Amino acid sequence: MKFFGYFLIFVALGCMVVKADGFVPDFNNMQVLRCDYEETIYEDDGSVVSTSQQYKIFRIDDANSKIYVQKEPVYRVLKFDNNVIEYNSQYMSDYYISAEHSVIDRLSGTFTSNARITYDNSIYGTRTSKSTGTCQIIN
Repeated sequence: MKFFGYFLIFVALGCMVVKADGFVPDFNNMQVLRCDYEETIYEDDGSVVSTSQQYKIFRIDDANSKIYVQKEPVYRVLKFDNNVIEYNSQYMSDYYISAEHSVIDRLSGTFTSNARITYDNSIYGTRTSKSTGTCQIIN
């Protein structure tokens, strides 16, 4: 009876493994794209809070129509083709949540993004940001 119980557990665990997603990204064969951009953060009244220079490294998987920031997958890809990649993303920190809409124009090599930043501390309220920059292939 004890053997039968172990057998059922083994079979149940084996079934779970079979249902796992078999997709493994091959980062070595992906195009690497670096986008340098200037981000400006605005108060609700439109006044500038800060401006900073930033960059993101994207890995582009054209064969599977997937995009990664570094090696983190972007799950909400709205458009992916040879001309444009458009996506929504959300970032969380200890201090804020940022909901971002970004577009990479592959033909012109430009990056644009608009975000809404909601801070945990009500003193800062909700702010918006706009980013524009250029992208270039680095591999």
